[in-house]
Amino acid sequence: MSFLHTVPIPQNSKLIPGDKLLVGTSTGTLRIYQVQEPNGAIFILENVNLDDLEVAATLIKTVEKFARKIEQVAIIKEVGILVVLAGTSPSLRESNDVDSAVSLYELQSLELQEQLAKTKGAIVFAIASNIEKDSDGVPTIVSRLAISVKRRLVVYSWHDAELIEPEVLPLTSLPGFLF
Repeated sequence: MSFLHTVPIPQNSKLIPGDKLLVGTSTGTLRIYQVQEPNGAIFILENVNLDDLEVAATLIKTVEKFARKIEQVAIIKEVGILVVLAGTSPSLRESNDVDSAVSLYELQSLELQEQLAKTKGAIVFAIASNIEKDSDGVPTIVSRLAISVKRRLVVYSWHDAELIEPEVLPLTSLPGFLF
């Protein structure tokens, strides 16, 4: 049974291509909404206080115990994966004991693909996709996932949807955000 909601959009949500809204909660539940776009409106989420933004949506699926506390969600549409930072990051805990990590899920089925081993203690991540030329000058789609892990930046790359071994870069301090 579905019904119409007015859904405040929390910081750890992501509007995905098309008309779906994924909402990750602090209890680890993933909720998927069908967004009602009045008059074919296009959502532009720039310079907007997300706490004040509301959209009309219908709840179409709830996945209980999807992950531990969901802190951040995003997609890499070129690869067809959902990226989830779950657990409790160092910035939210008083002790140094952290259990946060980044996991990859297949976007359509929401099946776990991989928990990224080098991301234990992750704080935040950012995603970018670009068209770049390879060594032969052929254009290729390159998607990057940069994850702040303690005083390191772990960068995963996909070249035409093929995962490349991650690079680990040292940082002098903990970043508060990535973009």
